[in-house]
Amino acid sequence: MISYSTETLRKWVRQPKTDQGIQGGLSTSDRERLKELEHENRELTHANEILRKASA
Repeated sequence: MISYSTETLRKWVRQPKTDQGIQGGLSTSDRERLKELEHENRELTHANEILRKASA
């Protein structure tokens, strides 16, 4: 049997309300976009570090 924490279940109940604009917070699509942007930021930061080292 899978055991979920109380907070996990609470998030599952609240997220649809957030997605519909009934409740404040980040929607699912906003969370996905934020995750994509954070990943892109890490990649660009890494690339900049490589370029900095290469130009030194």
